[in-house]
Amino acid sequence: MKNMKNLTLIRHAETHPQQILESDKDRALTQRGLHQIENIAKQLKEKKYLPDYLVCSSATRAIQTAQFLCEKLEINPKLINLNPVLYSGDIEDILKSFSSLNLSHHACIIGHNPILSSLAHRLCPTTKSIILPTAGVISLGFDAKTWDDLLIKQGKLLFYIEPQV
Repeated sequence: MKNMKNLTLIRHAETHPQQILESDKDRALTQRGLHQIENIAKQLKEKKYLPDYLVCSSATRAIQTAQFLCEKLEINPKLINLNPVLYSGDIEDILKSFSSLNLSHHACIIGHNPILSSLAHRLCPTTKSIILPTAGVISLGFDAKTWDDLLIKQGKLLFYIEPQV
């Protein structure tokens, strides 16, 4: 079991449309988005999934998603680590940042599309038909000693969750 790594990708929940003079990065969650998070948290609890490390985009909507998810899963929000690469980077940048996860076995990345769906497709070809909806979840398992192994290993799909709101 020690050589298993679990990576869960969560797209931020629904947001308000971008307003004139508002930065895309500052967009906040809608009430429906908060309900989406409640729904996926319930499904994650049913699967007995609890991350031991969360990496989150620096965008407001992703941070709100991470904080509300921590509250609903009853885990310490101090597990949230902001990584600007998740907002503005590409798959290669994200993969290179995985070495920071090495103390973790169950990491969770909260970010945006299309990058999260593309990352899932790269790490697990069986996810190619999945395009993450808002608050969608893809969880992947890897037979790997370190997170750097994900640069060369393929994962298997453990579960996919679509919020039912």
